[in-house]
Amino acid sequence: RYPNYQFICGESASADVNSRFTKNGLFGIMKDVFLLRECDYLVLTMSSNIGRYVQEMRETSSHDATFRFANLDYSYHATHGRDIVHEVLYDHTPLTPCELPSNMDQKVRRHTDGRIMLGGLNQRTKQVGMYPAFKVKPVLTPESYPISMVEND
Repeated sequence: RYPNYQFICGESASADVNSRFTKNGLFGIMKDVFLLRECDYLVLTMSSNIGRYVQEMRETSSHDATFRFANLDYSYHATHGRDIVHEVLYDHTPLTPCELPSNMDQKVRRHTDGRIMLGGLNQRTKQVGMYPAFKVKPVLTPESYPISMVEND
């Protein structure tokens, strides 16, 4: 059905609560992590410790994995960090009064986190409301990083 994709399946020892903390459970989760790290594209959840760990391992590998994953729930972010700005990928027509209409030429500054809907401010129209997480992607803004000189003893 999907000739261009390869599905890798194995034991589910790490998923079973009773065997999660056994030797087989540990080997199972480590095998999953290392296999997932090598994938070209991942669909995962950032609310999961494993999802965050796999993505962090991918970021430290030789290839740039920044845009090679889709997140199904909370976005990857530092708590109390800078606001995240999202670029709108797909137009959105609100289904409820609390939703924010958005067009593909707009950017939204996120204020609240959620699994399916995010809350934010449309930077062009200044409207505040909720918008679907799957219709946006984060805008990466490079930051200057001060390098301090340390004297050798």
